Amino acid sequence: MSSNEKVYVIDPVPKIKIQGKGPWTGGADESGAGSGSSAGGAARSASKRCDELDRLDEKGSPALALLAYFAGPFSILATRRGKRSLFWIWTAIVSCAAVSAAVLRESGVIPRGAHGFGLGSLLWLVAACLAIVAGFTAWARGVFLVGRWKYAPLRRLPAWIRHPAAVCFMGFLFPGFGLHAAGFPRRAACALWTVSLIAISIAALAHSPAIWRWNLRAGSFALPPDTLELAFVAIGALGLLGTLVWIVQALDGARLAERLSGAEPRPRGDLAAAALLVAIVAFVAWFQPADLAVSLDRFAVASFDEGLRVVPLQAAEAAMRLDPSRPMYALHAIEMNEALGRTERAGALRRDLVSRWGAWALPLWAGVSSIAP
Repeated sequence: MSSNEKVYVIDPVPKIKIQGKGPWTGGADESGAGSGSSAGGAARSASKRCDELDRLDEKGSPALALLAYFAGPFSILATRRGKRSLFWIWTAIVSCAAVSAAVLRESGVIPRGAHGFGLGSLLWLVAACLAIVAGFTAWARGVFLVGRWKYAPLRRLPAWIRHPAAVCFMGFLFPGFGLHAAGFPRRAACALWTVSLIAISIAALAHSPAIWRWNLRAGSFALPPDTLELAFVAIGALGLLGTLVWIVQALDGARLAERLSGAEPRPRGDLAAAALLVAIVAFVAWFQPADLAVSLDRFAVASFDEGLRVVPLQAAEAAMRLDPSRPMYALHAIEMNEALGRTERAGALRRDLVSRWGAWALPLWAGVSSIAP
C-alpha cells in the first residue's frame, strides 16, 4: 500500500450521545439508545405541539389582530407564543404599575416629600423612564408577535384599511399602526419603540428646572453644570430623533403598502417637487424670525439667571443671527461667552458689533450687566 492511499474505516456500532441521566438508570454507562430516543421524541413532540399552537393563531379574527395594537404592553397576550413568555408578561405588568404609580405621584394622589424635588423625586423619575422604555419594549414585542403569527388574519383586512393613504394616515396618528395593518411587523415594532424616546424626553425635560435647582444644592452628589446641560441637550436630541422616526415611518408605510398591493408604481417626482416648493413658499411667508429671536433671547436671559450657561449661550447666538437689527442680542451673547471664559469668541463678537453699530453700541453696554453672573 502506497503512502498516498487513504483507508476509511466505518464503525459498525453507532455512537449515541447521552442526553442525561434518567431517574431509572444507575449511571451514565447504563443509559443507552432508549434514553436518547425518548429525549429526541419528547423534543419532537414539544416542537410539534408549538407548531400546532402557532397555526391556531392564523385562524383568528382580523379585527382582533388589528386592534391588539391598542392593548399596549399587554398585546403580548394576543398570541399563544406571547402567553408562554413569562418574562415579557411580567415586564408588561411591572412597567405599567411603575408608570401608573409615577403618574399618581405626579398628580398628587400619592403624597410627595415636603421639601420639594429631592433625591427621592429624582429616583422616581429615573424609575419612571426605565419603566417607560420597558413598557414600550414589551409593547413592541407584542405587536411584532401579532404581526408575525397573525399575518393571515391581517391579510384578510378590508382593502381600504391596507390602502397606502390609510396606512400613512394611521401611521401619523399612531406610530407603527399603519405598518402593523400593512403586515410589516418588524418595522412596526421598531417605529413603536422609538416613541419611548419621545416619552422619556418629555418626562425628563419637563422636570429639567427642578433637576437643575436640585443639582445646585446637591453638594457632593452634584454633577458639573456643563455636563448636566449637555445631558439635557442629548435628551432633547433623542426626542427629536423619535419625532423624525414617527414621520418617516408613516411615509414608509405608505410606500410599502403600495408595493405590497401589486399595483404598478407611478412616478411622483413632479408632485414631490411641487409639494416641496409649496412648503418652502409657505415657510417663507409665515416664518417670523424677529418674533422667534425675541422668544429665544428671553429664554436665554431667564435660563442664564437660573445658572445655566451652555444652553442660554446657544439661544442668545441664535437670536443674534435671526435678527441682527437688535444689538442687544449680540451684547447678551458677548456677556455669556465671557462668563464661560470664551474670550476670543466674545472679542470677535464685540469687534463685529462695533464695526456695524459704532458708538451706538456703547450706551447699550451698561444695560447688559443684569445678566452677568
